[in-house]
Amino acid sequence: MKPIRFEGMNKVYTAPKGWDAATMGECRDLPVRQENGEITSCFEMSPTDAWNLANGKKLYLTICADVQPVIGWEIK
Repeated sequence: MKPIRFEGMNKVYTAPKGWDAATMGECRDLPVRQENGEITSCFEMSPTDAWNLANGKKLYLTICADVQPVIGWEIK
């Protein structure tokens, strides 16, 4: 899955200062809509991603933070 630009987005998060892609891995830009205390991002699945999910593979979310924020997933 890849994060994509979407209607209503108003900000793009980039790699944190000091991020070293060579040792820490790729950190893609994350387009978001930030308003009313919520941050929404949109991801596009490849056909392989969709097939994998439909056939029992798991979807993992990793957040680089000290606390688990309140999150929500939906498919539109």
